[in-house]
Amino acid sequence: MVIPREYVIQQFYTFGIEPEFNKGRGTYRCSCPICREGKSLGIKKRCFYLPEIENIMCHNCGWSSKPLKWIMKVSGMTFYDVMKSIKDIEYDPTQFKWHEPASNTVKEAVLPSDALNLLDSRDVEYCKKDKLIIAAIEYLKSRRLDTAINRPKGLFLSREFGKTHYNRLIIPFYDADGKLTFFQSRSISNNTKGPKYLSEGSRSIFNFDKISSDTSNIYINEGPINACFIKNGVAVGGIQEKSDEVFTIKQKKQISSLMGMYDEVWVLDSQWIDEPARKKSHILVDQGKKVFIWPETVGKRCKDLNDIALAKRIDAIPLDWIDKHSYRGLSAVIKLADLDRKLGISG
Repeated sequence: MVIPREYVIQQFYTFGIEPEFNKGRGTYRCSCPICREGKSLGIKKRCFYLPEIENIMCHNCGWSSKPLKWIMKVSGMTFYDVMKSIKDIEYDPTQFKWHEPASNTVKEAVLPSDALNLLDSRDVEYCKKDKLIIAAIEYLKSRRLDTAINRPKGLFLSREFGKTHYNRLIIPFYDADGKLTFFQSRSISNNTKGPKYLSEGSRSIFNFDKISSDTSNIYINEGPINACFIKNGVAVGGIQEKSDEVFTIKQKKQISSLMGMYDEVWVLDSQWIDEPARKKSHILVDQGKKVFIWPETVGKRCKDLNDIALAKRIDAIPLDWIDKHSYRGLSAVIKLADLDRKLGISG
């Protein structure tokens, strides 16, 4: 099935790792999100989108298919989800800016020119009656993101109709020097156009600029929203449940700079509810990582840290509670095996 080329390009840039455009050949390439290039993630880019023949192929793992099948594989969307997101997106070819020149330099993230910081009262004061701004602020309040202990210094909204990130919550990722290197935009209502998450820039560690020496651990989450509710909470901005790799090349460099100063604790979604989180927890434990394993009483009622914050009306998850239920080695293996048994999952 042939789907709009602009949509395929958008998805290639969303899920492909450090994608780029070869203007001379009219082709796109990225590090493969399926095989993650083995040990060459971010160094080699062997996954190609060839628009002329409508095919996406990886010269490392051998994947080859029409774009629809690839998009469903890497995004987790169903056929219905893809069709709905295609229908929802309004394209303006004159404003579509995914076509970047081939380059060995890191793709920088640039916020939309009209991005308003929803956490800065001065930024929103003059347009506080704008319906989009009102809805976005209400969304922040509904998720307690306006008061979360570890929220970033800015959460943004773009009002440029027709642009890629129109009417989406823009979540910035800053490096240690406070420089924007990457951002994700998230739909905040059923009327928002496009997929739930879009991204731009070179994927880095969320809240890397907020890591404090007051705490001996860093708490690594999958998504940035959950990281906002725990001190020294950071996020990788998405994981592949079946892959042994958990970091991009840039993220590896960031984490390496912290070696010896902090202990890593992985805090994924509840293994009782979220199957990808359960599978990824097993992979992390096998790698010797310390993993937060959700206690049954909470894990069956709350999917993530944000759920806990909303249920208890708090802005910070107690670190001692996270530490109490975090395990590595044999104790982690036993805990996960017991969890699997109670879920009726055999090894």
